[in-house]
Amino acid sequence: LYPALKELELAGDIAVKQQTTKGRPKTLYAITAQGRKRLRAWLALPVEVGRPRDELILKLFFGSEAELPDLLRHVEAHRRRAEAGLAQCRHFLKEGAKDPSRYRPYVQLTIQAGLRLSEANLRWAEETLQALHAMKPASPQP
Repeated sequence: LYPALKELELAGDIAVKQQTTKGRPKTLYAITAQGRKRLRAWLALPVEVGRPRDELILKLFFGSEAELPDLLRHVEAHRRRAEAGLAQCRHFLKEGAKDPSRYRPYVQLTIQAGLRLSEANLRWAEETLQALHAMKPASPQP
């Protein structure tokens, strides 16, 4: 994040100001007129959809060559991340309800996307863990 902020500052897209609050230094970032113009130009461009690469899915695809405890560990970690993401989105929804700014409806839409993705990831992880637990451990074939 900080290297990107430095690039934006060097390009003149943001202004950086140092402030001391309660004895603690704080860095404030503000978009410039040039930065707003470039942001609006970028927002108007068609969305570039990349090809997702999910290492967990790839490891499951080759699961017959893996040890079952390793796969279970990977999916359990994915479940924990999904639970954390879900909790974070719920927190953002709760806190965001207090924000009357013009940005609120757009932020709400993105939080809803995060909420739905986290819910889907959690559901998938739970179903996958059930399926993996039902499998008999098998040794990979030579």
